[in-house]
Amino acid sequence: MGFFCPSCRSAHGLEIRQSIALPPDSRSDEIMVQVLACRECKYEAAAVYEESRRGELGSEAWNHTGYRASHAALWRLMNLISACPTPKMAGCQCASHRRLGRRSQRGTWNALDDFDLGAPFGLVWDDTRPTDLPADCHPGSHEEEE
Repeated sequence: MGFFCPSCRSAHGLEIRQSIALPPDSRSDEIMVQVLACRECKYEAAAVYEESRRGELGSEAWNHTGYRASHAALWRLMNLISACPTPKMAGCQCASHRRLGRRSQRGTWNALDDFDLGAPFGLVWDDTRPTDLPADCHPGSHEEEE
Protein backbone atom coordinates (compact mmCIF):
# COMPACT_ATOMS: atom_id res chain seq x y z
CA MET A 1 0.00 0.00 0.00
CA GLY A 2 1.32 3.45 -0.86
CA PHE A 3 0.53 7.09 -0.28
CA PHE A 4 -1.80 9.42 -2.17
CA CYS A 5 0.09 10.84 -5.19
CA PRO A 6 -0.22 14.64 -5.49
CA SER A 7 0.56 14.45 -9.22
CA CYS A 8 -1.81 11.85 -10.67
CA ARG A 9 -4.13 11.65 -7.61
CA SER A 10 -3.72 7.85 -7.37
CA ALA A 11 -4.88 6.80 -3.91
CA HIS A 12 -2.05 4.31 -3.32
CA GLY A 13 0.49 5.15 -6.03
CA LEU A 14 3.28 6.90 -4.12
CA GLU A 15 5.67 4.36 -2.58
CA ILE A 16 8.90 4.56 -0.60
CA ARG A 17 11.71 3.52 -2.97
CA GLN A 18 14.72 4.34 -0.80
CA SER A 19 15.22 5.35 2.81
CA ILE A 20 17.99 5.94 5.28
CA ALA A 21 17.63 5.94 9.08
CA LEU A 22 19.47 8.73 10.86
CA PRO A 23 20.47 9.17 14.51
CA PRO A 24 18.09 11.00 16.87
CA ASP A 25 18.45 14.73 17.40
CA SER A 26 17.32 17.20 20.08
CA ARG A 27 13.66 16.83 18.95
CA SER A 28 13.17 13.42 17.38
CA ASP A 29 13.94 9.85 18.40
CA GLU A 30 13.67 8.58 14.83
CA ILE A 31 14.54 10.37 11.60
CA MET A 32 14.22 8.82 8.14
CA VAL A 33 14.99 10.49 4.82
CA GLN A 34 13.16 8.87 1.92
CA VAL A 35 12.80 8.98 -1.84
CA LEU A 36 9.25 8.30 -3.06
CA ALA A 37 8.04 7.35 -6.53
CA CYS A 38 4.54 6.84 -7.93
CA ARG A 39 3.95 3.47 -9.54
CA GLU A 40 1.21 5.03 -11.71
CA CYS A 41 2.74 8.23 -13.12
CA LYS A 42 6.43 7.91 -12.09
CA TYR A 43 6.27 11.16 -10.08
CA GLU A 44 9.17 11.38 -7.61
CA ALA A 45 9.45 13.23 -4.32
CA ALA A 46 11.55 13.39 -1.18
CA ALA A 47 10.13 12.71 2.28
CA VAL A 48 11.15 13.05 5.90
CA TYR A 49 9.70 10.94 8.71
CA GLU A 50 10.33 12.10 12.27
CA GLU A 51 8.99 10.48 15.42
CA SER A 52 9.30 11.60 19.01
CA ARG A 53 8.46 9.50 22.04
CA ARG A 54 9.33 12.27 24.48
CA GLY A 55 6.85 13.74 26.89
CA GLU A 56 4.15 11.95 28.84
CA LEU A 57 4.33 8.20 29.26
CA GLY A 58 2.44 6.46 26.47
CA SER A 59 2.43 9.44 24.13
CA GLU A 60 4.13 9.77 20.78
CA ALA A 61 4.10 12.27 17.97
CA TRP A 62 5.19 11.81 14.38
CA ASN A 63 5.41 13.84 11.24
CA HIS A 64 5.76 12.42 7.72
CA THR A 65 6.12 15.11 5.09
CA GLY A 66 6.66 14.86 1.35
CA TYR A 67 8.56 17.48 -0.65
CA ARG A 68 8.23 18.39 -4.32
CA ALA A 69 12.00 18.24 -4.67
CA SER A 70 13.98 19.25 -7.71
CA HIS A 71 15.45 16.54 -9.92
CA ALA A 72 18.94 17.53 -8.74
CA ALA A 73 17.95 17.20 -5.06
CA LEU A 74 16.39 13.78 -5.66
CA TRP A 75 19.49 12.65 -7.56
CA ARG A 76 21.72 13.74 -4.64
CA LEU A 77 19.51 11.94 -2.11
CA MET A 78 19.36 8.74 -4.19
CA ASN A 79 23.14 8.71 -4.60
CA LEU A 80 23.76 9.29 -0.89
CA ILE A 81 21.31 6.57 0.16
CA SER A 82 22.66 4.12 -2.45
CA ALA A 83 26.23 4.70 -1.26
CA CYS A 84 25.43 3.61 2.31
CA PRO A 85 26.23 -0.05 3.11
CA THR A 86 23.62 -0.18 5.93
CA PRO A 87 20.86 2.41 5.37
CA LYS A 88 18.58 0.89 8.03
CA MET A 89 21.22 1.41 10.75
CA ALA A 90 20.93 4.90 12.22
CA GLY A 91 24.33 4.48 13.88
CA CYS A 92 26.22 3.76 10.66
CA GLN A 93 29.31 5.97 10.32
CA CYS A 94 29.58 6.00 6.51
CA ALA A 95 29.99 9.25 4.58
CA SER A 96 26.27 9.27 3.63
CA HIS A 97 25.15 9.00 7.25
CA ARG A 98 27.62 11.69 8.29
CA ARG A 99 26.37 14.01 5.53
CA LEU A 100 22.65 13.37 6.03
CA GLY A 101 22.91 13.29 9.82
CA ARG A 102 24.26 16.83 10.23
CA ARG A 103 22.94 18.99 13.05
CA SER A 104 22.86 22.64 14.00
CA GLN A 105 24.82 23.97 16.96
CA ARG A 106 21.65 23.47 19.03
CA GLY A 107 21.56 19.76 18.15
CA THR A 108 18.65 20.01 15.71
CA TRP A 109 18.86 17.91 12.55
CA ASN A 110 19.29 20.23 9.54
CA ALA A 111 21.08 18.17 6.89
CA LEU A 112 18.60 18.94 4.11
CA ASP A 113 18.72 22.72 4.49
CA ASP A 114 20.91 23.02 1.39
CA PHE A 115 18.77 20.68 -0.76
CA ASP A 116 16.20 22.19 -3.13
CA LEU A 117 13.26 20.38 -1.54
CA GLY A 118 10.48 22.58 -2.86
CA ALA A 119 6.97 22.81 -1.43
CA PRO A 120 5.97 20.34 1.30
CA PHE A 121 2.86 18.16 1.13
CA GLY A 122 1.20 15.87 3.66
CA LEU A 123 1.56 12.16 3.05
CA VAL A 124 -1.82 10.42 3.11
CA TRP A 125 -2.13 6.61 3.06
CA ASP A 126 -5.27 6.66 0.91
CA ASP A 127 -8.21 8.81 -0.12
CA THR A 128 -10.36 7.96 2.92
CA ARG A 129 -9.84 9.03 6.51
CA PRO A 130 -9.20 6.16 8.93
CA THR A 131 -11.90 6.10 11.60
CA ASP A 132 -9.41 5.86 14.48
CA LEU A 133 -7.84 9.29 13.83
CA PRO A 134 -9.19 12.44 15.48
CA ALA A 135 -11.28 14.68 13.21
CA ASP A 136 -8.73 17.49 13.47
CA CYS A 137 -5.79 15.29 12.43
CA HIS A 138 -3.93 16.81 9.49
CA PRO A 139 -2.36 14.58 6.82
CA GLY A 140 1.35 14.25 7.36
CA SER A 141 1.34 14.68 11.13
CA HIS A 142 -0.19 12.80 14.00
CA GLU A 143 -0.14 12.90 17.76
CA GLU A 144 -1.69 10.15 19.79
CA GLU A 145 -1.97 8.91 23.34
CA GLU A 146 -2.29 5.25 24.13
